[in-house]
Amino acid sequence: MKILQNKHNFNFLKLKLFRNLQFNKTKKMNIDQDKWLNLVEESKNSVIIDVRTSEEFMEGYIENAINLDIYNSNNFLDEIQKFDKNSDVYIYCRSGARSHQACEILKQSGYKNVFNLIGGISEWSHKIIK
Repeated sequence: MKILQNKHNFNFLKLKLFRNLQFNKTKKMNIDQDKWLNLVEESKNSVIIDVRTSEEFMEGYIENAINLDIYNSNNFLDEIQKFDKNSDVYIYCRSGARSHQACEILKQSGYKNVFNLIGGISEWSHKIIK
């Protein structure tokens, strides 16, 4: 029952997201892994968020990532409010779809510097923590 409720909440987030999408900013937000990693390394105020489930996260994650499951929408929305809205936020998932949605949610919440990893961790060719 909890899974159904979380998926319902996630679907609500998706509906809200697509009503407010800003297509002109999407291309700047989605970046390839080399540029994404370079920006992370250059940033002095960065947060890396893995929006996969905890089970997926435990299979391997990008160094210094925080796991905030986007399917657990109430927790996700509560937790993102704790970050500095001026920080650089780097988000990824398995393939890039959930993280793209998460980026849009953060942008709508007032974050200015939000970056989605194109291809997600499944295409990541750099270090993975297991």
